[in-house]
Parts: sequence; C-alpha cells; structure tokens
Amino acid sequence: VGVFLDCITILVSAALFTSRTLATNSASDLRKRMVSLPSLPMRGASEKALQNHHQAWGKVLDDTLGLLVWEDFHRCGLFVYTILLTVQIFQAFRGQPKLAQLASALMHAVVDALHFF
Repeated sequence: VGVFLDCITILVSAALFTSRTLATNSASDLRKRMVSLPSLPMRGASEKALQNHHQAWGKVLDDTLGLLVWEDFHRCGLFVYTILLTVQIFQAFRGQPKLAQLASALMHAVVDALHFF
C-alpha cells in the first residue's frame, strides 16, 4: 500500500504542476488578447463592426470562464493532494510507537468529528 500511495502522490503532484503551468500560460495568453481587443465602435458604426466587437469580447469572456472552471478543478486536485499527504504522514506514524498511539486516537476521533459535518 505504501509504494502504491507514493506513486499516486507523485502522479497527482505532477498533474497539479502541469495544470498550474498550463493555467498560467493560458492566463498570460488571455491577458495579451484582452489588451489587443479593439475599442468600442463609434456610435453609428456598421452592424458588422458591432458584431465583430461582440464576438471578440465574447470569445475572451468564454475563455475567462473556462479558465475559472479550470481553477476550480485545480483547487479540488489540491484538496485531494492534501489528503494524500495526510495519509502518508499517518502511515509514517506507524513506525513510531508514540506517534502510532496518536494516529490511532485521531482515527477513532474522526467518526465523532465527522458527526458535526
């Protein structure tokens, strides 16, 4: 179980690093596209110019929403990663008698603590 948990932790950490790197690159590209967006067409401009302006802003806003959803999934991944690290710490406690006693007490207290949620 220990080696399997180590492998899973390494894979999750690599996936989180890759996700953060891709999100940072996407955010950088999105900033560049926002800066290069055309200004609002003047009053009385053609319908086509107005349509082009709306499409350009719509694409940027859609990509911003996608980036925010990506961030939410990344946060969920960070939660899972934290749980994996906590489980690894508890496994390391088994090698130490006093820490094993503490881990056992915490494991028995989890049932009572989850009652409040």
